[in-house]
Amino acid sequence: MKRFYIINYALMVIFFFCSHILIHAQQTKIPLDHSVYESWKAIANAKISNDGRWVTYEINPQRGDGFLYLVNIKENSIDSIPRGYDPVFSNKSEFLVFKIKPQYAVVRQAKKDKKKKDEIPEDSLGIWLIDGSKPVKFPEVKSFKVPEDGAEWFIFQHHEAKDTTKVDTALTDTTLVNKPEAKARGSKLVIIHPLSNKTYSYDHVVSYEVSRQGNAFGFVQESSDTIPVSTVSFFDTDREKLLSVFNAQGKIPQLALDEPGEQMAFLYHHDTSKIVGYDLYQWDASEEKTECQPNGVSANMGISGSPVMERNFSSVQLQNLKRKKRTPCLRRRNFMWISGTGKIHYSSQCKKRDWIVRKNVHTWQCII
Repeated sequence: MKRFYIINYALMVIFFFCSHILIHAQQTKIPLDHSVYESWKAIANAKISNDGRWVTYEINPQRGDGFLYLVNIKENSIDSIPRGYDPVFSNKSEFLVFKIKPQYAVVRQAKKDKKKKDEIPEDSLGIWLIDGSKPVKFPEVKSFKVPEDGAEWFIFQHHEAKDTTKVDTALTDTTLVNKPEAKARGSKLVIIHPLSNKTYSYDHVVSYEVSRQGNAFGFVQESSDTIPVSTVSFFDTDREKLLSVFNAQGKIPQLALDEPGEQMAFLYHHDTSKIVGYDLYQWDASEEKTECQPNGVSANMGISGSPVMERNFSSVQLQNLKRKKRTPCLRRRNFMWISGTGKIHYSSQCKKRDWIVRKNVHTWQCII
């Protein structure tokens, strides 16, 4: 009986305590309005390193500056960096690469003041060595790529250099007006090995690609001439050597590397004013030899329509390249490659705008 009274008394105390908390919460309840939304925060881009020791994630408010967090699971420690986002672990979990936004208030004020695009602060790049050293930052970085497998190299590209020159409009009758210099194309590209702090930089780069194994980087440079001179280069990370692949007057709109980093292919056209088709080139790293493939590629078909590309390059690369070339024309052709003949046959059809790729079949369907 005594135990029964004790239990009842305990239940009454708990009930009274919970009722008091509920009443207090109702009295102090904050109404939701638009001012509350900005304080809400969201978790994004949560990732785990390949060795399972590290976790990274972002916590971002609706408006304002967020944080990028790095958690050591084994030691139960946490560190953070303001405005970090889009993190990527290296394959061997030795460093973390991420981008850093400029301060929200600074960008917002610049837009209010209607400043030009080149006057608004750009993103930076951060490299966080997981051995405990502080992050290293590189200003005004446009993009970066970290290989999924293999070596601990990666690549990033800066934004185009900002034009700070001012033109003097006060000209007299006897003043000779010189023709302005052509604007430089592309921007600075950096290939880096963070653990050894080795870097290789190249100017006037307009596009670049990385092999899945991380042992090869390919990139295209363009001169600032009216008709640009395009140069294709191949960087071998094992030998830390740059190899010249191609150099000619014209445009190179697409570039791709195979997954092992042994072959590279690109499209080329010498006439930049009217492009009706491309020459397809393939480069073999073992022979250091560039060959032009027969038949070429139509301008709207893209590099992915080549049987060489279908055979040697990943489906992800092909899908990315397919999205780059579209046309509003409603006609469509079915391209089919017959093994052993080296020829591409097609039949025209009038159908709706579309682009279809059938896997495991040597058939390409694209708009012309």
